[in-house]
Amino acid sequence: MRSFNQRLDGKMSRGSTDHPTNQVDSKKLRLTICQFDSNPLTSSEIEKEDSQNVYSFAGLKHDVDRPSETHPKGTVVDLVEHNFERAKDMIIQASSIGSQLIIFPEYFLTGLVDGKVRLVIDELGVRSILDRFRGLAKSYQIDIVTGTIVEGVDTPSTPIQKLSNTCYYIDKLGEVVGRYRKKNLWYLTPGTDDNHVFVSNGVRVGLLICWDLSWPEAFRELMREGVELIVIPSYWTLEKGSNSLINSYDQDGKHESGLIDSMINSRSLENRCFLAFVNCAGKIQDGFIGRSSVHVTLLGDLIRLDGPDEASETVDIDFKVLNDVEEIYKIKRDYLRKNF
Repeated sequence: MRSFNQRLDGKMSRGSTDHPTNQVDSKKLRLTICQFDSNPLTSSEIEKEDSQNVYSFAGLKHDVDRPSETHPKGTVVDLVEHNFERAKDMIIQASSIGSQLIIFPEYFLTGLVDGKVRLVIDELGVRSILDRFRGLAKSYQIDIVTGTIVEGVDTPSTPIQKLSNTCYYIDKLGEVVGRYRKKNLWYLTPGTDDNHVFVSNGVRVGLLICWDLSWPEAFRELMREGVELIVIPSYWTLEKGSNSLINSYDQDGKHESGLIDSMINSRSLENRCFLAFVNCAGKIQDGFIGRSSVHVTLLGDLIRLDGPDEASETVDIDFKVLNDVEEIYKIKRDYLRKNF
């Protein structure tokens, strides 16, 4: 894994929950993004583990060697434990260089989970996983965005448990201060709750996930509440294979990479905020494209991981640039004056 790369100069700060204004107080935040390779089990490996096919796991095929005393052949539970321990090491390393926030990608503990699943994390217990991350946040005094965890959601309209793709934000006190259930998705159950901004380290933060990047409306909901940093865990890959429609147009991923970059650029300007887009890692021949970045209008990419390999980088961001973005482009002022 690439070593951490520190940039600029940041100091720890913690602010209040004042109502949003057009003016941003001077504050800085040191954050670490982790383009994480979950190295998922294949569908056949999952099916061997459960004869009734309660799992449908859309992980990509890798040669995986994850022996353990409990699961010597490498099972779903073993995979989650393996990735959790790797994430723990990254958290400790980020904390050691003074990072105040560490961000993991979508599905980073398991790899991609598709429609007809019983949550693989439920084998360990979602609450157990969250509690363990909460313990790490408190022990190492660092905020953690837990990528996403697929969890069961009981709905009043059906006795069948539905599955939600959920992102949690845990602060350095070990408290869950933000939760967002993905609304724009092609499988699993869309979230229905309003998405709100919360404050940590004095920064007004919002959460979105992967394909939400394509929906300006999702960002406006947060902009109206004065968001300064939007965190976007992602599992954005190219579908590979002879039957893939996009592969017939974009075999090397240049178009898709440009699409991601252009939307990050646009959403940052449209909403006068920093964006931290953290994508999954993997082999380029399996469709992984990387493109994780921390971006803001005027400064551009403070970090960008062009390739798909696993890597972590740390950067210090100074939020006062948002005042200049507003002064030059007046996006928020004009938006609030209009009746959309």
